[in-house]
Amino acid sequence: MRNKTWIYSLSLIILLMIASTGCTSTPQAPKTQEGNLANQPLKLTKEFKFDKKKTGEFVEGAQLGKDFPLSTTYGYYYVYSMSALGQEIKKQHQDKLISALKKTQAEDGGFTWDTHTKGSDMYDTYCAVWTLKKLGALDQMDTAKVEEFIKSCSNKDGGFCLSPGQESRPIDTYYCVATLNTLGKLSSADKSSIEGYLKPLQAKDGGFALRKDIPGNVQCTYAALHVLNMMDLLDIVDKEKTTAFLVSDQAKDGGFGYMVGDKNINSPENAYYVLSSLRLLDSLDKIKAKPLSTFLKDRYVGDGGFCDVYYGNSKYPSTYYGIGCLAELGYVKNP
Repeated sequence: MRNKTWIYSLSLIILLMIASTGCTSTPQAPKTQEGNLANQPLKLTKEFKFDKKKTGEFVEGAQLGKDFPLSTTYGYYYVYSMSALGQEIKKQHQDKLISALKKTQAEDGGFTWDTHTKGSDMYDTYCAVWTLKKLGALDQMDTAKVEEFIKSCSNKDGGFCLSPGQESRPIDTYYCVATLNTLGKLSSADKSSIEGYLKPLQAKDGGFALRKDIPGNVQCTYAALHVLNMMDLLDIVDKEKTTAFLVSDQAKDGGFGYMVGDKNINSPENAYYVLSSLRLLDSLDKIKAKPLSTFLKDRYVGDGGFCDVYYGNSKYPSTYYGIGCLAELGYVKNP
């Protein structure tokens, strides 16, 4: 009888322990291949249907030919898009791309659009360096000369320009700082000078502008926020005003213009700048999901690419930005 009582007591204790564990455990949200979309701050509605396979075929088909890569920038679009879609880049394509990029590094250390273009610039340099690092081939370029080229693009106002001797712009400052970051040389950037350049560019409307005392635009805002974030200076931003500026840029068609109230093209590029900026500010949930879903649906072409105008033809840059939007929202990988 004593043994039965002991066994009963032990069983009761075990059952209580199991019950207690079950009550305090955190339920696991359902996951998808790309991540935990159940907890995304902004979920697209069902009207936008993304075909990853078809988009991958478009990205491959529009690039892989005898002229691959079409340019330094298009090589970057290709690697970014394939990485975001989780698709493998064949070794022969990697080798061809690396070989082509190496040939576009100019004597001044920067990179050009292609081997036929004279004059390097920071956008092509950023694209080349990012791509080579992604392909594990940074050692196949002259990184010291890249740093020299970046230095030659610095101006007295603390900002950077596209090519030596030009005006500083936030987006070119982003390319320079991001390239240094990719090279592991971010510490060589003058933090106080960059802060001194960018801080006065936050306009009254909350966005960042090309120059002082003019309205902000989404590209400058994206660039400034990402530079400040890389340099641990995001706290100098009036985040509430910047969020309000970005949210107010959403148009009736669900897309975004270059500036608030802009009646020109609402493109995937502008949408990418806004979504990436809001993600950085933890404010993606402020965007209206249904109009954005409609906008993406209207820019998503049957061949798997994205276009920049309503029901236009798919374009490679627009497809890159469209995939970038999905990456910022967590629907594909963020390279």
